[in-house]
Amino acid sequence: PMFIGVDGTKTGWVAVALSNENVIWVQPFDNFEALIEAIPDATYIAVDMPIGLLQGGQSANDNVRDADKAARKFLQGQASSVFNAPLRQVLDAGNDYKQASQISHEVSGKRITKQTHALMDKINQVDKHINDKRIYEVHPEVSFRIMNGECNLPRKKSWQDFWVRLQLLREQEIELPEQFEGAETIPMDDVIDAAAAAWSARRIARNQARRFPESSEQQDRSGRVIAIWA
Repeated sequence: PMFIGVDGTKTGWVAVALSNENVIWVQPFDNFEALIEAIPDATYIAVDMPIGLLQGGQSANDNVRDADKAARKFLQGQASSVFNAPLRQVLDAGNDYKQASQISHEVSGKRITKQTHALMDKINQVDKHINDKRIYEVHPEVSFRIMNGECNLPRKKSWQDFWVRLQLLREQEIELPEQFEGAETIPMDDVIDAAAAAWSARRIARNQARRFPESSEQQDRSGRVIAIWA
């Protein structure tokens, strides 16, 4: 079996592939389509990106995913690392931030942040594969907190902060290679987050993963139940 963890980068994506025992490879990709085409034998694919969006409505509960609220509650002290996923209607605005923000305001009464809008292209790339049952949504900070006995971790701002996360990965038998294609340009935090996503993918395969929230009736229009796994 091969378990894939995926994180977005400034120029595309980076993926970490795990077996039951160790890291198989680390590789960058220009787009999500190329990534999926490269891993036909992957059994579980965990992606750090919103998967499954709400249509929006009159009440606040119609506009915020239960998965985002549950992840923020779990990450007390680091809740800001979880942003609200955009509504599905906002995807149609493409690269136009003003239009996207206006659509969000018309549907929900709230505008989207530029941080959220910056992820729209990647959300769209993943959304095209929403019916691929191998794909699960994850959040690396949720994964790392579980690895760390549910204790808070420092923000990833220094080498020491990265070292703590590398040690947590090593404790889970995930030893990242010193060199791989694109290693000189891909930010360290993206590789580490992809590795944490791969750890979650392996846990999903072993029926060990936690779901945030534990239960929810929220679904994407495709019928996918919206949840974050770790």
